Formats: sequence, structure tokens, C-alpha cells
Amino acid sequence: MVETQSQILTLEEFLGSNDQENKVFESQVWKKADGTPGRMIYRMATVGDRERARRAAKRGKNFDNATYGVKIIALCMVDPKIPEIEIERMKSKNGQEMDRLLTAVLGETEDDPT
Repeated sequence: MVETQSQILTLEEFLGSNDQENKVFESQVWKKADGTPGRMIYRMATVGDRERARRAAKRGKNFDNATYGVKIIALCMVDPKIPEIEIERMKSKNGQEMDRLLTAVLGETEDDPT
């Protein structure tokens, strides 16, 4: 199929498009005080989020996967907001559920953080 010029996005249309919709993550592991499933609102990770998380996780020639994961989750959480000071505490949360949340935030990407 040959694309016509009118079908191609302009740079302004591309950069100005709102491609960051909020999504709900529901957890059976992290529950509300009344026992109902916990819900958090997140947005998908941007290229900039992934780069900031990579820089935070780089330790010389070493790469800290746990720091990458919790940093990118923290950057993408809309509600509750996760302050920088709490990022290290996130490493003590249930690993399987954190992996599920990280997968939600990253989406279907083949991102290799190292």
C-alpha cells in the first residue's frame, strides 16, 4: 500500500500527540485495609523514563537490575506518587508482583536495560 502525504504524520502531529494514557494495575497481593484488591494508576514508560532508570542502575561497569526495575516503576506511577526517598524500600516488596507491575509499565517492549 502506497501512503499519500496526507496520511503521514507531520513532526508537530507526532511530537504533539497524547500517547500517555493512564492505566490501572490491580493487585491481589497488595490489598487495601478492608481486604479488597489494591489498585494503582500508572502510565507506560517513555524512552526518557527508561534512560533515567538505566542511569540510576549503572554502577561503573555493573548494572543493578533491581534498581532499574524499581526506578522505572516509580517514574511511571501516577497514583500513588512514589517519592525518590522510597525507591530503595520498594526492593523489599513481593518480587513476582513487582515483575508483573514492571511488565505492565514497560508493555510489550524488548527493552534490554543493560
